[in-house]
Amino acid sequence: MKKTTQLLIASTAFVLGACAPSVEQPNAKAPTIYNNIVLSAANEVPPVASTALGRARAVLNGNQLSVRGSFEGLEGELFNLMATPAHIHKGADGEIGAVTFPLGVVPFDNLRSGEINSTLTLTDEQVETLEAGGYYINIHSEFVNSGELRGRIGDGQPKVTRFTSPLSGNSWVPPVETSAVGAATILLVDDTLIVTGTFDGLHGNISRVNGSAAHIHGGAVGGNGPIFANLEVEADAFNLNLRKGVFRTAQVLTPDQLAAFNRGNYYLDVHSTFSPEGELRAQLSRTQPDPASQTQAQVEPAVEAVPEAAVSPTPPAQPQVPPSTSGTGSTTPAQRLVYGFSLSGTEAVPSIETSGSGTVTAALDGNVISVVGLFDNLRDELYAIRGSPAYIYEGEPSENGKIVFSLTVSADADNRGGTFVMKQTLTEDQISVLRAGGYYISITTEFSPNGELRGQLTNN
Repeated sequence: MKKTTQLLIASTAFVLGACAPSVEQPNAKAPTIYNNIVLSAANEVPPVASTALGRARAVLNGNQLSVRGSFEGLEGELFNLMATPAHIHKGADGEIGAVTFPLGVVPFDNLRSGEINSTLTLTDEQVETLEAGGYYINIHSEFVNSGELRGRIGDGQPKVTRFTSPLSGNSWVPPVETSAVGAATILLVDDTLIVTGTFDGLHGNISRVNGSAAHIHGGAVGGNGPIFANLEVEADAFNLNLRKGVFRTAQVLTPDQLAAFNRGNYYLDVHSTFSPEGELRAQLSRTQPDPASQTQAQVEPAVEAVPEAAVSPTPPAQPQVPPSTSGTGSTTPAQRLVYGFSLSGTEAVPSIETSGSGTVTAALDGNVISVVGLFDNLRDELYAIRGSPAYIYEGEPSENGKIVFSLTVSADADNRGGTFVMKQTLTEDQISVLRAGGYYISITTEFSPNGELRGQLTNN
């Protein structure tokens, strides 16, 4: 793959701390080699829903540390922090630490893959920290500015399994007749399960069940089971298309759940208005046996599945980048941004008690914003203000603001759910407000004319 050398290139040699001895001592310690360092989103705190992966090798020779590695499949383009998208941070597993050393990165053309190559000089104290497992590599991206890939420099690296499962209607028993397709990438790092994927060509718009249009269920091939986890779903906002999109989640498994996963006892499904029970399905297994060859008597019950009442949500928003030990950061904003967020009564000002909820995907392409969303279970019928029950408003999370853009709503038959779309060209000032998180969506009903559902338009 051709390498880009015109941006995000950091120096491959940094002289930090005390200089290494110029004369080799007769009893000098042999180099310490850390092979196969795993760079994974599962190592981030908290885990990030990304199946990107990287490997690195570090060699400590006296006070000199050489780091070489590569990574691929980032969910977002590389994000410059203090002139480079990769660093060594000080911190133990489970901790978020400050930047200690910058790392040189040579990105590939897509800016989502690349190579790491740096040689650093450490103080004696830093060598002791390294040997105690106190440093980790972190790679930053537009998807998660604080870090999408992380790996501890040291021995005892996690076990990694990654594979792809196809999504189809044929995986259901009986099969669902659909030409829709999809694929899920499954990454298991020790006990952390990360699933990402895409779907396209649904015969109906995505349909929410238990708060999401896609889930992981406990169940073996040919059988159905309860929901284990909701997946975050983003529709194709660029094309105002609710029949195409992406999904992702990250879950930490218990020992029983890990054993069930290793037996192939979980599956993923995507729901649509064409097939509310599920239009696409894939077994989360390296092997994809024919479900038609399984009878209900042959299906192993998924006793490890979590009941619907205990469904795990997608992990919370990314943590903030910790303060650096030195330097300042800067970045050039990406030209294409995708915002995925939810609508709820708790976001309304004042908050509203309602079982209604919604999912929104917004995409900024240059100066054009596209918005698609769906909502359901409203307490009362939709209430139109100035011709529409849904608008984008300008306002901070704790305040009510003014109407800026109208959303085009297609209501369900009961007028308590539906979908909405919008495509609008923004001014530079409006783009600045959007990037600052200064817009929100509100849906008004007869029960709450000031807004029963609300969600801040943000990519955090």
